[in-house]
Amino acid sequence: MAAPKKRREAERELKKQGFTKQPGRGKGSHEVWKNDKGVSLTVPNHGDEIAAGTWRSIERQAGQAQQQAASSDAQEAQRLANDGVARPGSTQGRGSGEQNQQSGKKDRGRGRFGRGGRS
Repeated sequence: MAAPKKRREAERELKKQGFTKQPGRGKGSHEVWKNDKGVSLTVPNHGDEIAAGTWRSIERQAGQAQQQAASSDAQEAQRLANDGVARPGSTQGRGSGEQNQQSGKKDRGRGRFGRGGRS
């Protein structure tokens, strides 16, 4: 079982990852930390230690924030490259019916909501 994290160590690590404490934010015994990408974390400030499970959750949120920022930049670049337009000759689209044929399923003439009509 992991040991609790000292508050000073936690603050040091958050600062190292680019987070800064937001003055005037947070309610009661919690603080809000924000990085330059705009990702916010809520960190408890009661007591001298942060529980091990709570710290793991904060680390996970901070790590995912960094990964999401990197992936969102890549997605934005892809969107700009594609300009939101499907490539000509693309066979994968809505309603083409080819997906059912390719997967070996028969198209049974089901309507929009997957219900068969009266036979």
